[in-house]
Amino acid sequence: MKYKYVIFNETDGVYASQIEFNSRDAAMRHTEKLRDSYRAQGYYRTSNWDKIPPESIDYSIIKSRQDDSL
Repeated sequence: MKYKYVIFNETDGVYASQIEFNSRDAAMRHTEKLRDSYRAQGYYRTSNWDKIPPESIDYSIIKSRQDDSL
C-alpha cells in the first residue's frame, strides 16, 4: 500500500501546505523550503504573534490517505 503525506505545523496546529506528497522524504524536503521562505524574512510569526526562528517550527509529516494508484 502506498500513502500520500501532508505537512502539519504543530507549532500553530494547522496544515502547513495543501500539497499531498507521494513520499515522506518529499514532504520533509518541502519543510526545508518552507523554512527557507521564513529565513528570508528572519523569523516565523506564530498564531500567538510570537516571532520565532524558522528552525523552531515543529512540523509533523502525517499519512493523508491511501493511494493505490501509486
